[in-house]
Amino acid sequence: MKLIKYVVYLSLITISMAHAMQHPSTYLYENQNYKYSIQVPDKWQAHDHGDGVVVFNSPHAQTTVNIQTIFTKKAKGHYENVKALMDDFVSQVPKHTQHAKFTDRKPIVLTLSNGTKLIGESIILTFFENDVSFKQWQVMLINQDGRLFQAFAYRAPVNDYDLDYKKAMTMFASWNIDS
Repeated sequence: MKLIKYVVYLSLITISMAHAMQHPSTYLYENQNYKYSIQVPDKWQAHDHGDGVVVFNSPHAQTTVNIQTIFTKKAKGHYENVKALMDDFVSQVPKHTQHAKFTDRKPIVLTLSNGTKLIGESIILTFFENDVSFKQWQVMLINQDGRLFQAFAYRAPVNDYDLDYKKAMTMFASWNIDS
């Protein structure tokens, strides 16, 4: 009988832990200026840097999710399409970091809560900055109306990248962008 109680108890703990991992505590961050919202893990802090840049800091040192809003050429910006924006990103990173290496550049789709699909590109990069080796997942999307690009980046020291990777992917999947 003790064994059955112990197994049931362990099963309940396992179910509770699985539920907690699938539904971590989050809060909704809304940016009225750039018309998006995103679910953010409770212990992550949002910092609005102005000019369309918001950085979410993880409790793990130097780990961030960064969202940047950039005007397209249609809205008096510099870039015609996602490819041009990503090409410029790839050309600029080596000017500001050391040993930049890019891999896995590919198309990506973000499905919004209303079913709309935003098309873009993603890329993985590693680089050194201030003697720290980083890994970053960078995504560039274009809004439905073609007037704004939305850039999403998950960045962490290489050794810490996996610690918050699932949280960053959950944040990305929850991102809701209006036009």
